[in-house]
Amino acid sequence: MVYNLVVLNFQIMKYITGKREPREWTEEERKLIEEAILFVQLPPDNNTYNKIALFLNKATKADYVVIGLTEIEEDKKFIRTLAHIHGQNVLDNMTYSTLHTPCEHVLGRNFVYYPEKLQELFPLDDYLRVIGMHSYMAVALNDREDNSIGLLSLLHKEKIARPELAEHLLFMMASLLEENLDL
Repeated sequence: MVYNLVVLNFQIMKYITGKREPREWTEEERKLIEEAILFVQLPPDNNTYNKIALFLNKATKADYVVIGLTEIEEDKKFIRTLAHIHGQNVLDNMTYSTLHTPCEHVLGRNFVYYPEKLQELFPLDDYLRVIGMHSYMAVALNDREDNSIGLLSLLHKEKIARPELAEHLLFMMASLLEENLDL
């Protein structure tokens, strides 16, 4: 997969990933990307995880945003959330098993996107059914040795309206998490 981060000259900014053709960003998308660029330049603080999740919720209209770190116990992987957002509401953090979840598939990869039928693809993930999610997009968080140590994910009840923008913003915010927060 080819991924080009932000080109600061918005007149020539394109989005390129996978086999999609380059395209111009809309004015609204440019404003969100500009906001993300400013966000990435801010120094981290003790509320950075929630700020990132709330920004991604606003920008992508995700129903849920999760930032989490991987924990391994007796050869089982878990995600311990650092931010767990529903709409613009900050939820209590939690720890959950990645077994039979879409989160299991992003760890060790770079990016996954399930545009629809999420509950059918992961029938053993009861949480997806309880909260009614049908679309999932996530990027792995990697340490300096490129080991997958967590994830940043978006969950939607419907298809993601602007998947290219959502993916672009996920990679921007993942970069912030990986570099500035020493993950």
